Amino acid sequence: MTTYKDRFASFGWNTIAIDGHDVASVIDAFEASKMNPNVPTAILAMTFKGKYFTDVEDLMGFHGQAMKDKSEPICEELTALIKNPDA
Repeated sequence: MTTYKDRFASFGWNTIAIDGHDVASVIDAFEASKMNPNVPTAILAMTFKGKYFTDVEDLMGFHGQAMKDKSEPICEELTALIKNPDA
C-alpha cells in the first residue's frame, strides 16, 4: 500500500490509505478529503476478497464465480452480521 500511496503523492495527490472493511475509516477518509479541496484525493482501501466468508476469504478461484455449495453457509454468516435486521 505504501508504494501506491507514494506514487499518487509524487503527482501531488492527497493520498489516504485505509482498511476498506472498516466503514468508519471509509467515512473518515471522505471527510478528510474535504480538507484539501484544491488537490485531488486518492483513497486507497486495503481489502480482502470474500472478507468474513468462511473457507473462501482471500483465496484465489472465487472472484466472479458462483459459490455453489458454499452459498448457503455464507448467506447464514452474512445474515448473522446484520446488526439491525428489522430496520
